[in-house]
Amino acid sequence: MKKLGVIAFIVILIYLLSFVSSATVVEVAPQPQPEKKTGIWQSIKSVLVSPLFWGIVLLFLFVCVVLVGLFFLIRWLIKYIKSQNDIFYKLKTDRFKMAKMHRRYDNCSHWWRVEKNIPVRLLREINGKPELSRPIAYYRGDYITHEGQIFLAVHLAERKRYLILPDIDVIVIPNYTEVKIFSIDKESKKKIEHLIDKLPSPSDIIHFSETGIIMKAESISRVGQFFVPVLKTKDGEIVDLSVPMYAKIKKVSVDDILYSQSSDFVHLQKKAIDQNPAIRMAEKLQDPNKSTEVTTGEQT
Repeated sequence: MKKLGVIAFIVILIYLLSFVSSATVVEVAPQPQPEKKTGIWQSIKSVLVSPLFWGIVLLFLFVCVVLVGLFFLIRWLIKYIKSQNDIFYKLKTDRFKMAKMHRRYDNCSHWWRVEKNIPVRLLREINGKPELSRPIAYYRGDYITHEGQIFLAVHLAERKRYLILPDIDVIVIPNYTEVKIFSIDKESKKKIEHLIDKLPSPSDIIHFSETGIIMKAESISRVGQFFVPVLKTKDGEIVDLSVPMYAKIKKVSVDDILYSQSSDFVHLQKKAIDQNPAIRMAEKLQDPNKSTEVTTGEQT
């Protein structure tokens, strides 16, 4: 029996070995992976479709909008505080706005690229020959006062605020036929009066045209917040009108201050009266018919 069991084990073992040797091994060949594209354009494309990139862009735009808003808010606050404390600055901005409102031409509203506006040039006499200067300013508007003076709103060339924004300026063309200029004698310390007449009129000083504005003056001189032309009389004498013009502007400024203070005083007084409880109670208790006598036909 033992021999039969050994023989059966050997037969089964031989059968299994023959089965394993006859079996075929199937190997799966690996599939080739597609090559990833590399290069600068692929890198740029991957960055553009990235959510992180667009988040940074939106954050940058938000910061820019906030900074621009803060800039204009601070600029407005500075202008407001300055106009409350400096009457000459307030007078200048008011005249500039008035001149813009009365502008003669439509193609003069550029506030950033002011070179697109109508240029203002000086016509002066050099060595007996007339010479036209390069643009000294760019036109924004003008108007004539009841005194005949011309206020010319301009952006002076190469004059900037905050290094980038064109500044606003006003040139005053005076309407004087003669001016009195005073000087002090060094020896006697007395005031000497000098009368200068034969001054040109505003219509002779400035000429308007849509292609260019010409001002017959030697130069312009600053008077506080304003500018005035330096003129030449018919006799060839150079006249700087800055001193008499400053006195005129000062008088207008003082009148404006007195009017504003008087108006504010009246307004405050009226407000104080309206808010006074004693006066309000007296008005409520007052009988409008207390002084009216009613008579009848009855006899007592």
